[in-house]
Amino acid sequence: MSAPRHGAYLSAARAKDHAGVIACMAPDVLFHSPTKRTPFEGKAIAGFLFTHLFEVLEDFAFTDIVADADMAVLFFTCRIGGRQAEGCDVLRFNADGFIQDFKVLIRPLPALAALNEIMGARLASFGQAAGN
Repeated sequence: MSAPRHGAYLSAARAKDHAGVIACMAPDVLFHSPTKRTPFEGKAIAGFLFTHLFEVLEDFAFTDIVADADMAVLFFTCRIGGRQAEGCDVLRFNADGFIQDFKVLIRPLPALAALNEIMGARLASFGQAAGN
């Protein structure tokens, strides 16, 4: 039996291995932020986002995993700006096994608002609008 497709991402994310996380993504990956209507496109912005998410999401821990051959949902807990949060990463893989679509969901609203504020300021330095 082959390793699950999400395994490499899970290992890299747990280790806060930026290069390992980005290596799991397709060149044209779509990254759906919980605070933005349209997805970010490509590895360059995904790499920028993960650089900052590794700093912003404190006490990050995966709690549960639901997966099949083409998709994985990784549930997590963390703190954002001192606020408790929980959420999930929804990963969809392409035929080559790379993450093609990455969607992040976070709750409750106060934690999501903190994420929007913190990441919005950081995204301004990348030349992207923080919210659409």
